[in-house]
Parts: sequence; structure tokens; C-alpha cells
Amino acid sequence: MIRRRTQRRLATTVWNTGGCGSWYLDGGRNTNNWPGSMLEYRLSTLRFRHQDYLTRPAAGNRSAVRPVP
Repeated sequence: MIRRRTQRRLATTVWNTGGCGSWYLDGGRNTNNWPGSMLEYRLSTLRFRHQDYLTRPAAGNRSAVRPVP
């Protein structure tokens, strides 16, 4: 869902509509990682949601990570 929303927003950016050759464009898909402003990104990442991520311990450090419920 996030990927589709991101692609929809990127469709109106200069990379897609400006007629420029960009490394962001890969076979019709825009690989830019954020379609918004820096402020919008900051506001959307204010809270880290642990439940959205799976974690594993670093090599050789089995106590570094809590178990994922």
C-alpha cells in the first residue's frame, strides 16, 4: 500500500513529468524513496513503531535484541 501511494505521488514530480532522463526512473517505476518535503518526512517519522519491524541480534551478540511478540 505504501509503495502504491508513493508511486502515485511521484507520478506528478519533475522526474516523471519533466521529460528528463533520471536514475530514479527504472522501467517506468520511480525509485525515489520519498515524494514529499523534508518537513513532511520528519513529521511522519517522529515515532518509531517497533511492532512494524522484525529484529535480530548482531553477529555474536545474542542479547542485543528483545524477542518480537
